[in-house]
Amino acid sequence: MISDETIKLLEKINNHPKIQEYITMVSTDVKSIILLYTEYIMERRYKKNSKTNYILALKNSLEICTSENIENSGSVPAYDVDAVFTNGNIRERCSIFQNIFFKDREYRVTGFLLAAYKEKKMLPDCINYNGLALLAEQFDIHNSHSCKTNIRNIVCENQKYRKRRTRSFRESTAGFELAVDNIVPKLSVRELKFLHSRCSMKNLLPWRTGRMSWVVNENSMFAIDSHIQNKEIISGPSGHTHALLSFMKLMLNFDLKKWVLICIVWLVGCEHHSIHEVLIVAQKHHGLKYEAKDNTYEFVNILLNEI
Repeated sequence: MISDETIKLLEKINNHPKIQEYITMVSTDVKSIILLYTEYIMERRYKKNSKTNYILALKNSLEICTSENIENSGSVPAYDVDAVFTNGNIRERCSIFQNIFFKDREYRVTGFLLAAYKEKKMLPDCINYNGLALLAEQFDIHNSHSCKTNIRNIVCENQKYRKRRTRSFRESTAGFELAVDNIVPKLSVRELKFLHSRCSMKNLLPWRTGRMSWVVNENSMFAIDSHIQNKEIISGPSGHTHALLSFMKLMLNFDLKKWVLICIVWLVGCEHHSIHEVLIVAQKHHGLKYEAKDNTYEFVNILLNEI
C-alpha cells in the first residue's frame, strides 16, 4: 500500500505547474508525429486522397496509441486518444507514449521516423535530429533494415537488469490489489467511465500492478543493496523508466529531471515501482545525479525545486 508520505509527494509533483505544462507540450508534440504518420499511411495505402481514406488512415494511427485491457493502468481506447492528448492526466498520457514508442511490437511510428530521417524527409519541429542520427547509427551497427526489428532492444541495449533475474512472478495476487483512493493522479472522468463500462468496480481497481505481478529476488544484488540503504522495493529496477527516457530523447525538448518526475508519478502512483526503482535506473543509464544512499523524498523535492 502506498504510504501517506508518498501520496503527498506524488500529488506535489502531479500538481506542479511546470510538470503539467511540460507533459501537455510533449503531448502536443507526439500528436503532431501521429498526424504526420497518418499522412504517411495515406501515401502508402490509398491511391485517392479523400476524407474517407484519411479517416481510415487516422484510425490505423490511433490504434497504435490504444490499450483497452482493464488490467492495464491508464488504458485508453481509440475513441479517447485525442481527448487524452489534450487533457489527459500523466498516467493516461504516458500510457499512450509507451504504446506508440515501445509497446507496439512493429515499432511503426519509430520506424517511420527512422525511415524519414534516412530519406531526408521533413519531420516535425519537435524531433531531435541528433537523437535520430544516433538511432540510425545503432540500427546500422545491428545490420537492421526492417522497421519491424525490435527497436526497443536496440535503443535500450544496455538494459541488463532483467537478465540478472532480480524478480519472479508472484503466484497469488490476493491482498495486493490497488485501492481506488490510493492512486495518484486520481481517476479521471474518462477512466471512470471506461472502467465502469467493463467491470463492476467498487473500492479496488482491476489493474494488475507491479506489486501484484512480481516478487523481488531477495538474494539479488539489487535487493541486497536496496535493503542496506533502507530503500523500498516493489518489482525491481524500472524497465519502463529506462525505455521511456530512452525513446523520449528523440524529442527536441527532452528534459531528464522533468521526465524522471513524470515517471515517478506514472509508475509509483499505481504501485508498479517504488521511487528508488525509478531513480536508480535514471541514475545508472541516463546520468541522473542520484546515489542509493540519498533520501528519496529529499532528492525528489530537490528535483522539483530545480525545474
